[in-house]
Amino acid sequence: MTVTELLEKLADAQHEIWSAWMKWQAECSYDTGTCWTIPREKRRRWERQMNTPYAELSEEEKESDRKVVREFLGFLLDGYARIATLERELEEALHARDQLEDICYGLKKGTIPTLERELAQRQEELSALHEDWQAQIERAEAAEAKLERALVYLASMSASPPCATSCKMSSAPRERWRSYLEQEADDEQTKKEEG
Repeated sequence: MTVTELLEKLADAQHEIWSAWMKWQAECSYDTGTCWTIPREKRRRWERQMNTPYAELSEEEKESDRKVVREFLGFLLDGYARIATLERELEEALHARDQLEDICYGLKKGTIPTLERELAQRQEELSALHEDWQAQIERAEAAEAKLERALVYLASMSASPPCATSCKMSSAPRERWRSYLEQEADDEQTKKEEG
């Protein structure tokens, strides 16, 4: 309930109270032709009540005042209950906002920089591994090239040695090498035929 709605309800209640009072006065008064007159006994009672503190009123008179207050109190309590609900909802919303701010601050100051540092460290480690792999590949390629040159050299020596006596390689290793090369050639041929 908004403040405006509460104000309108209280004004409506006040009008009902005033209307009930005026109806009661009209019932107690009589028309003299030029004015309404209140009987003397009612006037005396009202004057006495106006000049008597609440604590000294009779129980019946106190109950009459309580009845008027109860009508207003119902509207006020409804309004206060709504205000209390809104205050609680506002407090919960502010608490949730504070928690989100704490999370954002934590992410900004702690978690994100930590993650960024860890990511940078992992990238450095991967870069070092990549460089190491590149160096190993280059060494393997260089070793492969040397081996290939050695094989070509050995093949050329065994295929057509300048002379049997001047060749430093004895005949047994030469035969093994020739056998190896023939086997390699056969394997190459088999692969070509199968492929």
